[in-house]
Amino acid sequence: MPKDGLPVGARLESLEREVESLRRELRAATERGNAQRSSIVRTRRLEIVDDQGRVHATLDADRSGAVLEILGSDGPRVRVSAPEGRGPAVVLFGDDGAPRVSLHAESVGHWEVAEGGEEMHAPWAMLVASTARGIGPGLAVWDPAGRPRAALVVTDEGPGLYLSGDGEDPAKDALVLQVTGDGPSAAFHDGGTIPRIGLGVRPEMGPFLTFLDAAGNARIVAQEEGDRASIELFDGNEEPSLLLVSAAAGGFSQLVVFGAGGEAALAAGVYGTEAGFEVFREQSTASGGGAG
Repeated sequence: MPKDGLPVGARLESLEREVESLRRELRAATERGNAQRSSIVRTRRLEIVDDQGRVHATLDADRSGAVLEILGSDGPRVRVSAPEGRGPAVVLFGDDGAPRVSLHAESVGHWEVAEGGEEMHAPWAMLVASTARGIGPGLAVWDPAGRPRAALVVTDEGPGLYLSGDGEDPAKDALVLQVTGDGPSAAFHDGGTIPRIGLGVRPEMGPFLTFLDAAGNARIVAQEEGDRASIELFDGNEEPSLLLVSAAAGGFSQLVVFGAGGEAALAAGVYGTEAGFEVFREQSTASGGGAG
């Protein structure tokens, strides 16, 4: 008799029951593993076909990310991608296979309507939502030749509208409209990107109009400040040449002519009922006038 006191037959029956229990547990674990494996499909490319075997959608994956394409008869119609290191994107294609609309979510997310030939798909319009400091959303529009023609941008300083000519550089022949804390303004740029005319309205002061030369120096400034309106002429170094001032209430008008170095040389004006003039020399002043 064994040391445990059980007869040999009883001992064998107990071992058979333990073996059967282990078999049942093993079968259950195997079935669970098979069920889990059957619910997972691992592949690098998946194609969805119709009953005639034509591919209508594909799902590809590589080291750069995954791409889902919905296909038409001549190529992709919709593409959804999530490349590594960049944000997700959605692109819609036209009947000719060219991209027409794209939506990107990157550090500078944007939405665009694209157009172009086989080698170039220049956008027609783009809506930008920038995360850069001080720059907010914006809308840009291109012409059919792929040249940027208009842009609306909102920054910390305020909104701005930029209209460009038909040249390659959008800053040439451009019109810039802005509204900032200094008031609304407009700047007209020439073909050399230099602003040549500026006009605007300053809060609590009044409107102004500035003409600039090809070097960007102010030559004529007309403005209103308080109850006085003035016109100033400058030389090529922005030294004053002539100043004409008139008061809104009347009774005061003055003309000042400047010499070399911006020094006043001649002043003439009407002060109430009197008129007068002054000629400034290096060491003396001559004046004259009389009652009206």
